Amino acid sequence: MRGDVEPPDSVKDLQDELLSGLNETQRQVLTIQTTSRKRLDELFSEIFHAATKDSGELRSMLTERHGLAADNVDFLLNLAQQVDPEAVDRDKVALKEAFSYRDYRQDLDWLLNDRDRPFHAAMRILGLGYYAPAAEFVLDCYYEKGALEPIVRIKSSQAYRVAGRFDELLHHLQKAQRHDLIERLWISVVRLARAEFLSVRHSSDPGQRPYVVDQQKNVALDGYDHAIDWMTRLGRLDAIRQLTEERDAMREERFAALPPASDLRRMDEEVFWEVISRALSEGPTTPEQLAVLGELLRAFKAADIKRFGSLYARNMRKLYHWNVWALAYAARGG
Repeated sequence: MRGDVEPPDSVKDLQDELLSGLNETQRQVLTIQTTSRKRLDELFSEIFHAATKDSGELRSMLTERHGLAADNVDFLLNLAQQVDPEAVDRDKVALKEAFSYRDYRQDLDWLLNDRDRPFHAAMRILGLGYYAPAAEFVLDCYYEKGALEPIVRIKSSQAYRVAGRFDELLHHLQKAQRHDLIERLWISVVRLARAEFLSVRHSSDPGQRPYVVDQQKNVALDGYDHAIDWMTRLGRLDAIRQLTEERDAMREERFAALPPASDLRRMDEEVFWEVISRALSEGPTTPEQLAVLGELLRAFKAADIKRFGSLYARNMRKLYHWNVWALAYAARGG
């Protein structure tokens, strides 16, 4: 364990912390799903396909199979009477056949935009959020279908936090022998963690800087160690060399000086958007787009790189407006 990074809390501690801030309905749902390691829709499928419809036998089955307490079982069976497990099960089959398996966000949005589907019945009755169960269901469908590349695109834009964050995806990638995607995932993830460290390093409040910077640095270094370990297991020699050089430079805070400028254009709005468009077109994931952007900017003079930053900040401020937030709220279904 490095420096100031605290070891993660136990699952029990985390669950207790979450439960303390929930109402009774939320507490029941979280306890049921955490204890059984199943979503509500999965439990409804079990209830529908059970050999018996006798409530006593169903209670015994749920208690023995999933270790649920009596009040959890009562809550679940009462909810199942309102939901119609058969309709939920049929809807899940229809959804699996309807997804494109090319764009995870698009398939998820399509499911979220139809709030009247039987799949959402439990959340609708309980007044709980639709997003989490829908996102997990779509993810499971993609894994079942073997549609791994769209998931890598999504996960590649999530910075490293703890070692287990990508375990499920890595398991499926390794099983499918997609070593190329494992390499792409790790390189994107750790570079995003490095970018977050550099951002904190240069912009932290002076009073918080030592703790915040050291914590972010340790997290990024831990990510690099896991990435290098995976590349070593897979025998990806070029990636091992590249990642090791990046990790060691970051640990020692050695950052290469800018080369002599090769693009002598003055950074204005037109050049700004040209650079942005090129980065978007050349990188399939956000971290790769950021890497391309960094390489493109290295060709400019330092003063023009600063102008790029000013133009970026100005355009971001334009987006910080109620109309834009309202549009995003409507587009993302709340």
